[in-house]
Amino acid sequence: MKNKFFLHVATLGPIGYLPAPGTCGTLATIPFVFLLQHFLGTGIAYAAFTILFTIISLVIVSRALALLNHGNDPQQIILDEVVGCLIVFAWIPLSLNTFSLGIILFRALDIFKPGPIAWMEQLPGAWGNVTDDILAGLVSNIIVYVLISAC
Repeated sequence: MKNKFFLHVATLGPIGYLPAPGTCGTLATIPFVFLLQHFLGTGIAYAAFTILFTIISLVIVSRALALLNHGNDPQQIILDEVVGCLIVFAWIPLSLNTFSLGIILFRALDIFKPGPIAWMEQLPGAWGNVTDDILAGLVSNIIVYVLISAC
């Protein structure tokens, strides 16, 4: 029962079993991002929550991976997409432009995994599952931040 809880959380319930689960998981995170920014703002409180959430997610994904026992990054585990999406919007005020750009960049980087993002995926267990999304989220965040700062 306890193990099923970790798997259920790591897959966001049925969302991890839908077609394009990573994209579905990212889109399912958007209302959560809006709520967090509404209550915590975009700065230090949001970042602190995201760090804590990331640590907890590593534990949950580790337990879920042990239960599934098929490789480092099974598609149905999408809690890592939530982590990456939260990172994208730290210190980024939400607007239609920042939202669209952040989501598109994050999904592109997570799908195509250029350079270091692919290297992160090679780490064992939950580290490989989550750190590629952490890095994709960080790179997306930096690009969006630079672009909105330049305008």
